[in-house]
Amino acid sequence: MTANNRDIDTLNDLITATIDSVDGYRKAGEDSNSGQFQPIFFSRATERREVAEKLQQEVRNLGGEPNDDGSL
Repeated sequence: MTANNRDIDTLNDLITATIDSVDGYRKAGEDSNSGQFQPIFFSRATERREVAEKLQQEVRNLGGEPNDDGSL
């Protein structure tokens, strides 16, 4: 396995975990009964989505195919 392949595999693992967190924050926002916390959850989901997109771009830069789904 080349260094690029290891890097791609590691980044894809991070992408999967980050997408899972996007889904979790979004679900928490949807399920929140408190108007106080709902915007916080949705904001965190947006931030995590941006992180996942940056990681996906890095995988593309390394010549790999990025994950686009979470583990759930």
